[in-house]
Amino acid sequence: MKRWAPFLGLVLIAAVLFSKINITKASVPESWFDTTTQPTIALSQQSAQVNKNTYWGALCRDSTFTAFWISPASEKLTQEVTDCTVSTPYGYMGNYGVKLAGTSTSYAIRTQVGGTITMYPVPESTNALSFASTGGTGLYKFVYLYKNLPANIKSQPDTDGKPLYYSLTQPHNGVANRIKFPDGSTVIVQDQTPTYAQGGRYIFANFGRAQALIDTEASTARMIGQNTNPSSGNPKVTLAVNNDASIGFVADNNTGSYKLYNFNNCTPGSTLGNPEQCEARNLSTTVSSVVTSIRNISQARFITDDKLELFISVNTPTGARTDRYIVTIPGYTQSAFEYLALGDSFASGEGVYGYKASTDSDTNHCHIANESYPYLIKTNLNYTQAESVACSGGKIKDVYRPGNSDYFNDNPQATGKDDPQYSEEIYTGYLPGYRRQFEFVKKYKPAAVTLSIGGNDINFGKKLQYCILTQYSCYESAGQKQNVLNEVKGQYSRLVETYRGLRAASPDTRIYVVGYPNLVFPGGDCALNVRLSGAELLLAEEITEDLNTVIKRAAENTGVFYVDAANTFTGHRLCEDKSWALAVNGLTFGTDAPFFFGPISSATFHPNKLGHQLYNDVILQKTANLTSPMPAPVPTSNVKDMPSRLSPTGDTTGTSVQPILEDGLFGDLVQAGTQAVSLLDVSGYFLEPNSNYQVEIHSTPVVIGTAIATTNQQLSINAVIPAGIEPGPHVVHIFGKNIAGEQIDIYKDVTVVASNADYDGDGILNTDDRCTFVTPSGIDIDKDGVDDACDSLISEAPAPPPPPPPPPP
Repeated sequence: MKRWAPFLGLVLIAAVLFSKINITKASVPESWFDTTTQPTIALSQQSAQVNKNTYWGALCRDSTFTAFWISPASEKLTQEVTDCTVSTPYGYMGNYGVKLAGTSTSYAIRTQVGGTITMYPVPESTNALSFASTGGTGLYKFVYLYKNLPANIKSQPDTDGKPLYYSLTQPHNGVANRIKFPDGSTVIVQDQTPTYAQGGRYIFANFGRAQALIDTEASTARMIGQNTNPSSGNPKVTLAVNNDASIGFVADNNTGSYKLYNFNNCTPGSTLGNPEQCEARNLSTTVSSVVTSIRNISQARFITDDKLELFISVNTPTGARTDRYIVTIPGYTQSAFEYLALGDSFASGEGVYGYKASTDSDTNHCHIANESYPYLIKTNLNYTQAESVACSGGKIKDVYRPGNSDYFNDNPQATGKDDPQYSEEIYTGYLPGYRRQFEFVKKYKPAAVTLSIGGNDINFGKKLQYCILTQYSCYESAGQKQNVLNEVKGQYSRLVETYRGLRAASPDTRIYVVGYPNLVFPGGDCALNVRLSGAELLLAEEITEDLNTVIKRAAENTGVFYVDAANTFTGHRLCEDKSWALAVNGLTFGTDAPFFFGPISSATFHPNKLGHQLYNDVILQKTANLTSPMPAPVPTSNVKDMPSRLSPTGDTTGTSVQPILEDGLFGDLVQAGTQAVSLLDVSGYFLEPNSNYQVEIHSTPVVIGTAIATTNQQLSINAVIPAGIEPGPHVVHIFGKNIAGEQIDIYKDVTVVASNADYDGDGILNTDDRCTFVTPSGIDIDKDGVDDACDSLISEAPAPPPPPPPPPP
């Protein structure tokens, strides 16, 4: 008897018009289904490594982390484990539960009443699945969708305040959680067969008699596809679905039938025995004509709408082997886009000036310079299709975020073009700051990419600005340095996710991750516009080296090419030569917010034109002109035992606090006496709901208010900047615990101003004050009328005027 037969009474599908199903139609490349032309299949890699996947069909990666669990004998166990986990917007999830972002330990998830349950994350989504037995053969399960998992869990603490586990706050299998077919019946699938569209909205899973195409946003599904179980037994099926669920692929390895389906062109079905009939293209002959001795298709994925990746197991004289093949649409041509630059200010050219007008406006401060290294590379390699979408101030989330949620809800770098109607203008004009940089990679599939990112996620530039202007010693204690190191190491997993996301978006793109150059020469002779002490120069070098170590190890883990740029400016670093021979700007004026009239602009301590010429030389030399192949991934590469310049002894005593940079905490400029009452939406870390936090302002710690976590992702703040506080750089800290009971420090570097007209309160209006917050030196070597303590570019002293002619006899 056929195994699907017992379910006929449960899932008879009523006649429903396709228009009633909430699936967004998108254009489908019609040549896939044009029988007058043939698709092409070509071998891409012999003896390929198949991507790891979980029991429920999600791609996973090996991660090593600390896990806590309770044994069957009620023992509380904490141990370092290695598990294949799924990356989600809220952290990592695998066999040991969930390790929430910003926490150090993984905990199990239990039901609302504390019962044991297994939740399965939907990749790149905040949603999770659970399965329930149908009571039949065990091959098929009911599907339940738990929406927005991170917002609907809470900690069940032990006596030490750390969690025993996280519990759901809602029933996982309630009526609202059921995914239903049009007739109201609950969807049933094989729980080991789902495949997921990028972004996590659509799930394509096998049913046996056909396939279920699930829309998680609407909690509905369509019965669609082909019969993969004409006889008893477990169907051996491999599925794929593209991003917008307009195309599907079904490989029935029992029968050797491989078909593409156009989900936008289907005839409604009425019963399980008559699922929707969609326009199809049989690829069986195409595959078998090229791939001989085929055993099965073990994995499939749409790289783009016109390119399908297949991992095919074949028989060879020496045994089975898996090869990677690419099937392309008839008439397909590879993207001619040669090079795309991504990243932050070190890639955009902040400090080089000559910015593109579209990146130097009131709504866009990305500051892409025409003489930045991406355009020097374009010229030197004679590229015709090469651009930069780097953006000054860029952080990891501006390049990539798991789930790729709407960027306009994530503090985009440029404003005014959130609406989708601007997307064509943005992509064809290579306008940075309005969309995540990842989107440009996904669209153009460039042959090569360079990426510089991570410095702004630890506020490196702001830390140096704080050192420049504060009268206090800057991060000098071992504890302060260890906290900086904690913050640096905290970027590792986010960098790994970003590199993996870029590789998934364009698997054939060569990705070159560029490290940061050392900017200063400790022990050197510094110009007046550097304003860093000997200890602070050493600190800048230590932070750079440790950050580069983290970036390098994340690159090694994911198999992308790390470009060591640490010594790029050797001989031309700050304090290493005369100011006019350096590759780096000193204290710099600028029109970027917030200092429209002060000396401190984003160009401070950034490479100048010479710096970008040196960047160009190093990148091209170390990548063989952007042709070096990608290295093999090293999954064991991590930062657990990395050597550190900031903390060379490895002593972490009393430094368990995890610093968290929070840009939304306050503005960059805060007027003394200002009351700050706000509700902050946090992302990237989780709070303990209803817990209290203390708000302080440093350097000399002063308690200025309190805060309370209204949810695990919201913080209600009530604080006052003291009226008598000295104008200048300060740091606001919020101290407390996260959802895992761990100490955290949410911080923001701010500049307290006396008034909006006179920032430093010295009686000189900003419009006339060329040395805001800086004491003039009274020296002007280059005679340009700007005191050298505030001069962005100290040029060579002009030649003395010739002596006057002698008087006539």
